[in-house]
Amino acid sequence: MAIKFAVDEETGVKEVDDTDGLDEQAEYEAWKLRELKRIKRDKEEREAREKEQEEIERRRNMSEEQRLAEDMERVKNLREKKPHGQYKFLQKYYHKGAFYLNPDDKIFKRDYTEATPDEAAHKELLPKVMQVKNFGRAGQTKWTHLADQDTSKKDAPWSQSTGVNKSMLSKLGGLHGGFDKPTSKKRRTGPHWAFNTSRLRQGLVETKEGYIDECLYVHGSLARAGKVKSQTPKVEKQEKKKKKTGRAKKRILYNRRFVNVANIGKRRMNPAPTSDKP
Repeated sequence: MAIKFAVDEETGVKEVDDTDGLDEQAEYEAWKLRELKRIKRDKEEREAREKEQEEIERRRNMSEEQRLAEDMERVKNLREKKPHGQYKFLQKYYHKGAFYLNPDDKIFKRDYTEATPDEAAHKELLPKVMQVKNFGRAGQTKWTHLADQDTSKKDAPWSQSTGVNKSMLSKLGGLHGGFDKPTSKKRRTGPHWAFNTSRLRQGLVETKEGYIDECLYVHGSLARAGKVKSQTPKVEKQEKKKKKTGRAKKRILYNRRFVNVANIGKRRMNPAPTSDKP
């Protein structure tokens, strides 16, 4: 006995008859069918998990080159199996559907590359002024499609291999291929830092870092660091004196103005004049 459905007169929705004991044998057969489907589904899921685990172990035992080659082959096969339609000139693009739809629906099996009845005409055969998507409507723009405004053509002047283009490309950033770590110190060049390798057999001064020609000017930092023989030894950095503040500073200013002064004739001079008012 089939399950009866009652239709609500207000909403029009079918209501399931939930009364029990009408046909126990039919209900038992329906339960048995559901149970067999559940057992089959659990078995398929278990086999899928085991197969996935075997695939993971197989991929782990492969080298990086083998995995990359296998991935590229899989992508190539997928592209060959998937049918690709050909869009017509100025044909509109339509999305396949929303993300919440079931992939098994018929809407996903449609060919969205086919032209609609309004787009069936060959617009490339029309005059230039009519090669637009909505001819005759207000608000038309002069831009139709990207291929018409393509600037990457090989016959363009800026794509030619000329001296001017090479000079401009050499000045552009990101085209030199250099990924070296930038240094915080500039490279020292010039005669004051020249390690003259061609004159090693002539009077050279031995240092901790190499040889320096005696006739060249020795860099001051080497002399101060004591790295060059017969040069000034390294000078220790002196401690910076703390500036006087408060009453001590006022006493120094007072002494400069009124105490430590020199009498030259009738004129009174201050050896260290300040900007204080008299």
